[in-house]
Amino acid sequence: MLAAETSPIASGSTGLRAAAEAAPVTDRQSRPVATKLCALDVYDMDCAACAILIESELRKCAGVSSASVHYATQRARIAYDAEQTSELALAEFITSLGYAVRSDSALLDRAAIVRKIRRRYQWQTGLAAFCAMQIMMFSLPRFLGGDEIELPLARLMDGAALLLTLPVLFFCAGSFFRGAKREWHIQRIGIDSAVAVSLVSAFAGSVWHVWSGSGQLYFDSIAMFVALLLGVRWFEWERREANRTSLEGLAINSPSASYALLNEGDQQVQLFIDIAQIVVDSRLLIGHLQSVPVDGYLESDAATLDESVLTGESTPAMKCRNAKLSAGTINLGEPFVLRAQSTAEKSTTQRLLDLADQSERPEHRARFANVSRIFVPALFIVAMLTFIAFFHLGIDVALERAIAVLIVSCPCALALAAPAAYARAFTQLASLGMIVRRGDSLDRLTSVDTFVFDKTGTLTDPHEFQLSHVRAPLDIDRLRAIVASLEAYANHPLAKSLRAAFAEEPLLYVEGATWKPGLGVSGVIEGVQYRLGRKSYVVELFSRPDASSDRNATPMLYLADSAGMVCTIEFLEALRPGARTLMQSLSSSHDIEIMSGDRQDRVDSVATLLGIVHAHGDVSATEKQQRVETLQLDGRVVAMVGDGWNDSVAFARADVSIAAAGATDAALRSADLISASASLEVLKTTLDYAKRLRRIILQNYAWAIAYNLVAIPFAALGYVDPIYAAIGMASSSALVVANTLRLNTR
Repeated sequence: MLAAETSPIASGSTGLRAAAEAAPVTDRQSRPVATKLCALDVYDMDCAACAILIESELRKCAGVSSASVHYATQRARIAYDAEQTSELALAEFITSLGYAVRSDSALLDRAAIVRKIRRRYQWQTGLAAFCAMQIMMFSLPRFLGGDEIELPLARLMDGAALLLTLPVLFFCAGSFFRGAKREWHIQRIGIDSAVAVSLVSAFAGSVWHVWSGSGQLYFDSIAMFVALLLGVRWFEWERREANRTSLEGLAINSPSASYALLNEGDQQVQLFIDIAQIVVDSRLLIGHLQSVPVDGYLESDAATLDESVLTGESTPAMKCRNAKLSAGTINLGEPFVLRAQSTAEKSTTQRLLDLADQSERPEHRARFANVSRIFVPALFIVAMLTFIAFFHLGIDVALERAIAVLIVSCPCALALAAPAAYARAFTQLASLGMIVRRGDSLDRLTSVDTFVFDKTGTLTDPHEFQLSHVRAPLDIDRLRAIVASLEAYANHPLAKSLRAAFAEEPLLYVEGATWKPGLGVSGVIEGVQYRLGRKSYVVELFSRPDASSDRNATPMLYLADSAGMVCTIEFLEALRPGARTLMQSLSSSHDIEIMSGDRQDRVDSVATLLGIVHAHGDVSATEKQQRVETLQLDGRVVAMVGDGWNDSVAFARADVSIAAAGATDAALRSADLISASASLEVLKTTLDYAKRLRRIILQNYAWAIAYNLVAIPFAALGYVDPIYAAIGMASSSALVVANTLRLNTR
């Protein structure tokens, strides 16, 4: 067999969930440890720095072996030693850092928390904006009238502005002060620290000036500053919630995969069911390299699983009977029996979130961390130098200009330049059916000059199967049942199509079934040993291994027993929707190749239809990887598009890896981008969108940097009055947000 069958993009449980499971592992002293995994929803992270903060603190906790916190999905995934800590203790620890955490799976609780957070943003942002407008009513006449306003009236207006600033500072801006406190606690200066220092400095200086009766007042700037920052954070939060909603909608519309349902009491395959038909207590057969569709318990003696989608670790995990298995993990060993404890409705969204939780590579997150690590300390230094440079003019003048520097140089524009754009891209592409697992892959996609495509399951879909060369006295219906029963244990693109084509035949009991990727599946049916797959594989039952070859053979699959060939299986392939459109679009600016395990003549036929010159057939998974490496050594930037386990090897080496709709989890777990659309045109749309995204981010950075380079010197030299500082600060972030909103999929 050439590749792997279609499978769901992701599954899991919706809402607030903590997925914990036990796995026997061994530490450095060979002491058995009860390692558990949990996922905790953290609801009020304000920026990417919050995710980095929580992650770094969790890793210091006793018993925690790994921790990953994802800002876009607002979740923390933790692997820990159950003998040293617990899920509850970890949730309480995150709470002690100042964040709200829920670990139960009640959807209503999550909805209630979301409503509470939204109301908090509405009240705080609305109140800050209202106070800012009222303060401007007092500040603008003071600014325009100057000394012409009588002193008692001027003091009354200043006092009113002061009173209106108090709720803004002590209620609306509370999240910034809490964030600054967290940053100081871990000795990491971030955006919240810059905001807190700016607000306190501006307020203290303004109060002093009200008391002394001279100097500039920044009450209007404070209120506008807080209102704008809260508005921006509210916008980001709503984008993250939209991301989750998009994932849930995508889960509902994702192509379904079929799983073998076992009868109670034995290992007999009863029928194949779609993932949407799985109910609690269903007994499912999970084949080699097949994903676990829903949470459940292991009924077989042992299983070997790839849990990298949960932990990020590639080391296989050994499971024993009755161990809890999580949706999204991959079976690396022999087929095993799973008793479902969840439904696809609760599982699919969770697995999409599991994939999204792996969506940021270190270098991508470091880009956000550098904003606070470099810009904020530099801002404090510039403000301090300004104070020192103008101290000879008096403490009032020096303080005014230092405060002007802090107010006018709003760090939010720079901090929002990339995150806001990526958040919008994540949402919009997901709505089209393209999940972005790694944000920086969109940036790399714009540099790709060579696309390498798999054929079967990626560019084409198999259909119209026909049995031929049938050995007497076996009849067609009997052979169709044998083929469908054997394919229950295989996981490749043809398996689902074959099972669907022969679905009307009753399944037979298969003893000792084994699937060998790239070759075929074998098993004993009613005392007869069968093999189904490549000719070179099936003839081993009755001849020498090298007695025959698949090259230039007309049929694709063969069925044989110990007495010889039983029948051959021929099938036709149809191009996927949008394949021609995609190739026409790419051919003008990119090199295109096909690398397929199928026969060369069949590959050439598809290449001719699509106008592709370079097409290679009869290639293995290793040869696909080697071809990608060869292209890279020639200076090419390569994107690999595939759907099967044999493509996942090349995925790991390609500059950008794209899993086609219906890809196996072996491909999904290593892909940068995942398509849920049956049409290949979504790839063309994604490529165009990535180019626009790059331009928008560069424009955002250029504006934010240029604004600060111009505004800070003017503020330091005393040319920026409070009213202008507030307007400049507001316009800088507003322009970044407005520019980001220009991103759309059309």
